[in-house]
Parts: sequence; structure tokens; C-alpha cells
Amino acid sequence: MYKGMTKLIYASAVLLLATNHAYGANETEAYKLAVIDANQFVKHGGMEDKRAQAAITAARTVCDVKSEGVISSQAVLVTNLLAKDEIFARPVDILEGLNAVLNGGKSKANCSRVMANYAGLRKESGFTHSQAIASMRVLENTSRQMTKDTSKP
Repeated sequence: MYKGMTKLIYASAVLLLATNHAYGANETEAYKLAVIDANQFVKHGGMEDKRAQAAITAARTVCDVKSEGVISSQAVLVTNLLAKDEIFARPVDILEGLNAVLNGGKSKANCSRVMANYAGLRKESGFTHSQAIASMRVLENTSRQMTKDTSKP
């Protein structure tokens, strides 16, 4: 159902990543994400910058991505897609949510798929951020448990 959205997220993330290189090439990905998340300039090394870096680092531990820029751009894209439907979301919250949903998995996940599911829950079901993350955690844990149970002889 969300396969097309996954491809759109990935393609747009590549475009956003290219744009990021043209603008603020000296800034860290965490700082750029913190500025977007706060919708204003923030202090280098400040609370918002550190939170963004922690969210990126945590997301990269559970997501199969090549760089900080890719995962950051994907989160910003999801935020922008939801904003078109007047749904408020913050990219740092989305990245923190990825870690909450996928933490404990045996391998790194396709986070484009997870973010597409998140966007779908927010848009189609009207879920809040917390409701979407909680629902996705239940599904992920159930899926892991079912996989574990079927692998036993």
C-alpha cells in the first residue's frame, strides 16, 4: 500500500541531500536538522543540536542507511509531506520514533518503509505521533515474536 510512498521518500531524500550540499556545506547534518526542526536558527552545540545528533545516531543504529544526510532528509521529507495535509510533525521526533519502533531488531531495517508507514498512519488514520509510534511498536514486536516462534522446530 505504501510502496509508492517509500520510493517517493527515497527519491526526494536524494534530492534534498543534493540541495543540502549546496547550502550550508560547513554545517553538520545534526545542526541543519535542528534548524529545520526548530524552524529557526539554533545555537551550535546547544540542546536542539545535541538532540538532533542523538536522534540521527540512534536512527542509524537501527536503519540501513549510508549517511546521516540520507536519514535526515527522509525525516524532513515525511514532515513536509504531512504538512501539506496540515498534519504537524517534527523530523527529530520521527527519527527518535524510528529507534523506539525498531530497537531490539536483529538487523538494520528499511527505514523508508517504516517512515512511509508512519506517514500513512498519521494521514489516513488520524493518529497522533505517539499513537502512530505505539501502534508501529506493537506491530514490529508482534512480527518479531511470530518470526521467532515459527523458527522453532
